[in-house]
Amino acid sequence: LMMESLLFVLVADVAVAALYYFVPGPHIEGYVCDKDGDVLIYNLNGLRVYAIAVVTWVLLGMTNVLPYAYIYDNFYSIAFAANCIGLSLSLYFWYRGQDPNVFEPQRRAVTKDQRVGPQAPPSRLISHDDHAPPTQRSFAFDFYTGGEFNPRLGGLDVKMYLYLIGAWLLQVVILSAMMAQWEQQGSISIAMLLYVFLFSWFIIEYIYHEHVHLYTYDIFAEKLGFKLIWGCLVFYPFFYPIGVWSLVTAQKDLTVVEAGAIACLFYMGWMLTRGANMQKYVFKLDRTASFMGIKPEVIPDTRILCSGFWGLSRHINYFGEILQGFALALPGVIVSGSMLPLAYPLYYIALLIPRQFEDDRLCEFKYGVKWQRYMEKVPYRIIPFVF
Repeated sequence: LMMESLLFVLVADVAVAALYYFVPGPHIEGYVCDKDGDVLIYNLNGLRVYAIAVVTWVLLGMTNVLPYAYIYDNFYSIAFAANCIGLSLSLYFWYRGQDPNVFEPQRRAVTKDQRVGPQAPPSRLISHDDHAPPTQRSFAFDFYTGGEFNPRLGGLDVKMYLYLIGAWLLQVVILSAMMAQWEQQGSISIAMLLYVFLFSWFIIEYIYHEHVHLYTYDIFAEKLGFKLIWGCLVFYPFFYPIGVWSLVTAQKDLTVVEAGAIACLFYMGWMLTRGANMQKYVFKLDRTASFMGIKPEVIPDTRILCSGFWGLSRHINYFGEILQGFALALPGVIVSGSMLPLAYPLYYIALLIPRQFEDDRLCEFKYGVKWQRYMEKVPYRIIPFVF
């Protein structure tokens, strides 16, 4: 069974990698630069790859080559196999990052808005080392955080691939659980339909906006190490759907009113997260452009946006993500009485609150008194008028 699960995960990983490599898509300029100061170009075919991979899974289930409930029935062995692959890949990139010609010492990747000119050579790029406190290297630190920001193997951008395979695995885990409920109970509950619909929206909407995510924290501020590799291959697809398991066997169901209220909470969070991310994306493309009628306002002599969504709190997008997390946990809590689904939003709280404090620390180090002025103008960290 273990070898079968390992084969399943390997085939899935390789198949999605092949699709990502060969399926055409629009090529656009990203936000980050490579080590030579050249802006990275991305093939944004994520939605096409996702659609092909999901349809393939559906067809394999229809022909019983891969039963729909296979992932649900073999969840722990599949998760363990994914864990082995995630650890192995993390070790590979740790070893690769030990090469002085590969390792990138700065705290953040160089971005195209830091180039002195459109064809600025590396020697004329602004160093991030001046904008962050130094860190001491160790095996644990290098293994966890990585040594390179945006490595590529051939024509395959490793980060974008990991986001894609993680999203597809998450999707089929959820669909497999839904089909397991169908097989066990002969029907699919309102709670399950709502959960699958909202999580599918979360996944598809994320992939659809992959051009926006080229400008986000994960791309320019996080290197590729265990945190991202294991996170995408294991934690993302196998922990995120923790709320679905209690739905499979639950005998109780949501009312239409309860389902509607949960959906409203989810989309309230989505509007905050997507609105904030889109406003910042538009601002990075054109610092004079309005977003949804909101004119950009910044702290003088900085690029610190403090109007619209970013005037509500310093990380209103984090509040949106937490709200979405609670909305996805509620179906399982209500119909089963289990508190286990709450692990998902609590994970967001544990992740995002320390990240916000760290962001304040780094930005205060970088901007000094100007960041203090921003905190005076936008006093709330995440939740407006509360925190």
